Amino acid sequence: MATGEPVGEDLARATTLPASWYHDPMIYQAERERVFAREWLLFAHESMLADAGDYVAQSVAGWPVFVLRGRDGTLR
Repeated sequence: MATGEPVGEDLARATTLPASWYHDPMIYQAERERVFAREWLLFAHESMLADAGDYVAQSVAGWPVFVLRGRDGTLR
């Protein structure tokens, strides 16, 4: 579909996920294991860890993650 063309029939055939999938704990667990655990995810920008001893701690898809800039400059 080119920009500016009406959606019409395409929109009429569109579907969405079942509403229950947005709050079902089993779906969330499956997404964590099959999507988020297998892909690289943005955790923090490197500028947030500019100096030795800088760290960021937060949760990513329910897993606790901690990143630290070491004295040697390496991210761990």
